[in-house]
Amino acid sequence: GYSPKPRSDLAEYKRLPLRRRVDRLAKAGKDFYLRRKYEQALSVFSTILALDEDNLEAKMWINKVKSRLNREQNEKKKQNLYKKYGRLYPEELIYHNWHWGPSVGHFEVRYSDPKPFETPVREFHSTASDEEIKEQKQKAEKSGNAEDYFELAMRYWSRKMQSKALKAYFKAKEIDPQILARDDELLLANAIEDSREKISDGDAGAQEYFTSGQLGMIQGDRKLAIKHLLNASVLDPDLKSSVSGLIASFIVSPAAKEVSVPPELFSYRQAYVYDEGKDKLYLQFTGMPRENNLIFPIDVAFDLDAVEKIEIKSEDAVFAYALPGIDGATRLWFAVPPKNKFAEYKIRAVIYLNREKKRWLDLSNYSMSEGQPENWAFVIGSEFNFGEHVPPGEYEKNIDGIQVTGYHLALYDGKGPQVGFSYFTEPLPRKVNIWDLMTDNTDVFDL
Repeated sequence: GYSPKPRSDLAEYKRLPLRRRVDRLAKAGKDFYLRRKYEQALSVFSTILALDEDNLEAKMWINKVKSRLNREQNEKKKQNLYKKYGRLYPEELIYHNWHWGPSVGHFEVRYSDPKPFETPVREFHSTASDEEIKEQKQKAEKSGNAEDYFELAMRYWSRKMQSKALKAYFKAKEIDPQILARDDELLLANAIEDSREKISDGDAGAQEYFTSGQLGMIQGDRKLAIKHLLNASVLDPDLKSSVSGLIASFIVSPAAKEVSVPPELFSYRQAYVYDEGKDKLYLQFTGMPRENNLIFPIDVAFDLDAVEKIEIKSEDAVFAYALPGIDGATRLWFAVPPKNKFAEYKIRAVIYLNREKKRWLDLSNYSMSEGQPENWAFVIGSEFNFGEHVPPGEYEKNIDGIQVTGYHLALYDGKGPQVGFSYFTEPLPRKVNIWDLMTDNTDVFDL
């Protein structure tokens, strides 16, 4: 009842977006529940959790189904006991002559006067001398121990040398995150308060945003931390490398689920182009972040192994990362600069592909919601590369030897053609603006 229909294309079913598969399963599970087929319903909702372990609706329905199953099982047990004993428990379990005696055991009640709570005494570091700081720094660099770097941070902090204290503090955290539990002098809290105060007053520079972002990552306020890190990279390009590393580490961590909400997409266009001996996918989409997230996850239908590099071609994106997706797909993560609320982002990127790792490219796109017409894929190249292996599209145009074939994916629920790399051997006959070829065909987009 919740699997693909008989004789359906199972491979196509697997390529469906996760949310569509989950929606189908949820509908089937609720149907089983209403028909009192609780075991089957439990199996369906457990399958949803296997696909999406954070699906709250599935967890709620599992508890609901288990509660109903337990109730039915209890009713059956009651009926069996009434049939056997005429009551819910057998006669021999009734204690008619119960009394306290030696066999019961012995217990005592003891009490003591309550003790008032006393705040533990903090041991603040006294102001460290230059010699003490030098000695501790040498010790930390020699041992590489988290405790030594933490002690170095405390000594810098005693002298109000915040930047050096935070550098040692972050180093200690990198070696052993548990060491931060010893922060009795509230270095983290005071540094956050100081940087956030400068930001709220409008006096913050790139370094204050960068520091606030680093501290926010440790504190757990990750949405604000990412916003401040991206602000820092925009204000000071020299910080881009450090910010990129922090965001890359965050994306591969379990905490990335906090920001893994796809944007609301309004248009999506992609184009495969073979030129200058390279296989390239030009990607352009327009969208709006959901829940104030500044990281856009977008799924594309090709394997991660085929991705060589990503070049960002718009100011609406700061960083781009490629990670494994679902069912062999690739998930692209775009970090975007902060804008005003309800602002739209137009992102352009060129993805370089390796035909030695992948022999063909799937131009499908299931990221767009149903009913959105602005969902297109193009194949652009020398006319000599086109033949029967390239299926005809809804848009065909030849511009002085450059063939442009467009596929309106909205007509096919996001499914697009597969393009074999081996057929594309001739480069473009001249320099052209691929973005214009993808977007200037307004007469077609009105279909």
